[in-house]
Amino acid sequence: MEDRCDFINASADGLTEVPDQSVDVVTTRSVLIYVKDKQAVFKEFHRVLRHGGRFSIFEPINAYFPSSPDFFWNYDARPVAGLVQGCEQCTSEPSHERPTP
Repeated sequence: MEDRCDFINASADGLTEVPDQSVDVVTTRSVLIYVKDKQAVFKEFHRVLRHGGRFSIFEPINAYFPSSPDFFWNYDARPVAGLVQGCEQCTSEPSHERPTP
């Protein structure tokens, strides 16, 4: 595979060492979450990719702390609100006591 691939370590928003339309694939893993100017990144990807080239992006989903208790990881939790309240009650009481139903 080494004879068919080149790997570089470069800033996603400044791929200056990569010529225009010279890349078949651009791949990133957990990069865009840390980049301020995402539009510049996508412009660079577009610039370096050959016609028909592909890019692969993996980004974590940062929805762990919803703005409303009605949602959990962007899922509507209202139908199971009673279960959630029961779990909160279990975890907030000392372990030697049982919550009353």
